[in-house]
Amino acid sequence: MKYTRLVAGLFVTVFAISFAGSFATGEPPRPPTTRPGANPVPPTQQPQTPPPPQTQPSQPATQQQPQPQQPMLQQQPQQDQLFLQQLQFQQWLQEQQLLQQQQVDQQRAQQLRQLLAAESARFDAAVRDAAKARTELKKAQLALASATQKFEKSIESKPDVKAASEELKKAQETLQSASASVAKTLVARADYQRTVGEAREARDKVESLRGNPAASPDERLAAAQAALTANKAATAIETAAYDSDGRVKQARTAVAVANDSLRKARDSYANALHDDPSWQAASAEVDQRQKDVAAADVKLADVKKSIAQRLAAGI
Repeated sequence: MKYTRLVAGLFVTVFAISFAGSFATGEPPRPPTTRPGANPVPPTQQPQTPPPPQTQPSQPATQQQPQPQQPMLQQQPQQDQLFLQQLQFQQWLQEQQLLQQQQVDQQRAQQLRQLLAAESARFDAAVRDAAKARTELKKAQLALASATQKFEKSIESKPDVKAASEELKKAQETLQSASASVAKTLVARADYQRTVGEAREARDKVESLRGNPAASPDERLAAAQAALTANKAATAIETAAYDSDGRVKQARTAVAVANDSLRKARDSYANALHDDPSWQAASAEVDQRQKDVAAADVKLADVKKSIAQRLAAGI
């Protein structure tokens, strides 16, 4: 029994070493061979005198153990070198792609700079033209206003216009005198003085509450409403006094009539303004400058649109 176990263990050891060597070299494993003349004893047979264990087969096994590792150790540096070469190639390829992209970006940036330079010149010229057109329009408008004012002064020197102006001035002076007389009578009235005093006190209270942080919104609202009511009461007394005075009513009527007469006198010369040569020239200049401004604005808008489209397209 002891001999049988020894032989079986030796068989397994030799087979494992052979399998390991064949795995490293790629050769099929060979079954272990026993030495000639040594037949394993079946389990049913009981040898009388088992021979001593042989250590000879284990010596070649110990010598062959390092040999299967040599091909793997030789292949490992080759695999590492191949992986390193592939990694270096990928890095070089990425660098080339990056360099090409940088060159494309530089060319595109140069084209954009050239485009911006050209379009900037066009844009600046269009802006200058538009500004110049507006400046010329303003000058023409000032010239037209001056021509109109000059003509109006000449109208004011007309006899009928001068007479209407004098009548309006006299009517206004009469109205002021009549209003001043009514104001004196109002001051002497007790009810008016009381109403004016109440209105003044109400306004003072509003100002006082406005500067008081402790005042509530309701208090401020009530004071404002009281002031408004007092002011309306004073205004009602004044309006009634002026409307009931005969001199004031007559003076107001005279002012309205004189104003209407002056307007009609001026309007009679209004058509003559368009026949004045200086005014006609100034008006024509304004019309032309307005057209120039419109054309300059259209040109500027076209340049802006062209720049936006070319920048968007990148050309």
